[in-house]
Amino acid sequence: MNILVVNAGSTTVKFKLFDGSLSEKLKGIIDKKADTTEIKLEDIDKIGFRVVHGGEKFIQPVKITAEIISKIKELTRLAPLHNPPALKVINDFKQQLPGKDMFAVFDTAFHADIPKHAAIYAIPYKYYEENQIRRYGFHGTSHKYVSGIFRELEPKTGKLISCHLGGGASITAVKDGKSIDTSMGFTPLEGLVMASRSGDIDAGVILHLQIQMQMDADAVSTLLNKQSGLLGLSGSTGKTGNRRLHL
Repeated sequence: MNILVVNAGSTTVKFKLFDGSLSEKLKGIIDKKADTTEIKLEDIDKIGFRVVHGGEKFIQPVKITAEIISKIKELTRLAPLHNPPALKVINDFKQQLPGKDMFAVFDTAFHADIPKHAAIYAIPYKYYEENQIRRYGFHGTSHKYVSGIFRELEPKTGKLISCHLGGGASITAVKDGKSIDTSMGFTPLEGLVMASRSGDIDAGVILHLQIQMQMDADAVSTLLNKQSGLLGLSGSTGKTGNRRLHL
């Protein structure tokens, strides 16, 4: 059996091919600026797709059907930057391989059961009830894997902090194998300082940018998601290393 795992981002599509024992056979990146590794699609038996946002609908991996695609599309309102690339790749694969079993795994699923006191923001409760505005958390597949491996190595450990550190970064408090709090929130913008994301910021700064500096929502989103973080602090790069930050 050959299992293809696909991680669709906004600019690249990363993939790995595994055999039935989950031993890695092949990996690559599909990108306009990079070499593309050849994959014989007819040799693939099952395909798994990482989908960033599952909202409150998807708390477990699911087999992809037309109905599931429709529900993921509905969640685009919660993740306009992240779910569309995954949907496009899913639809592309379904057109090329209509008879293959395909599954979606959601980044938010691991955090679906965090306690309400950790999930709900201190704004009028109706915005959660009517608009599902809450902390969802992300990087769930990573935190679940890391905490699971740690529990295998240290079975007596009931509590731990899992750290996902990369271009996007988050930390998660895990108790008895379950997420109980996490740094990312309604979007992946909340939490730690990241490569180009600001992380936590006073909401008043956003109001100031919009009202006093007359920046529209798109400009503020670009500033906070793509021009801030380590890139904004350094003025030159979002990567860690020996470059001096303006601190």
